[in-house]
Amino acid sequence: MNITQRASAALASAAIVFAAATVCAQADTRPALAMAPGSPDLAIAPARIKGALYTQVPVLAQLAGLHGTAVVQVILDETGRVTNATVVRSTGNLVLDRAAIKTVQSASYEPATTGNVPVAGAFDIVVDFANEN
Repeated sequence: MNITQRASAALASAAIVFAAATVCAQADTRPALAMAPGSPDLAIAPARIKGALYTQVPVLAQLAGLHGTAVVQVILDETGRVTNATVVRSTGNLVLDRAAIKTVQSASYEPATTGNVPVAGAFDIVVDFANEN
């Protein structure tokens, strides 16, 4: 190996060592507390519905031509199971509001995650009962 080849090999080795040291230094500058739950540095993914949301409109409501939009707050545990559902904006009709709650309770959910760890949480779902007559 001539002097030019040795110099190139030494520079390449130095570049690899420098790159590795830079990566380690970047990883080490992050405080350990930043990995704790609730830290703003952790990736947060909101809860979501698996598949489609099927509205269950009572037959009498359909025949009466009732329609409206409800907003239901759903509280999920860390497994994605509904622990509570409450109407936070009514359709103006108790029958449709109850149908909205049944609709969101029958759906399947993926829970929210913080740092890839499932967590309990709440979110709002809009349930629209359109008049199809």
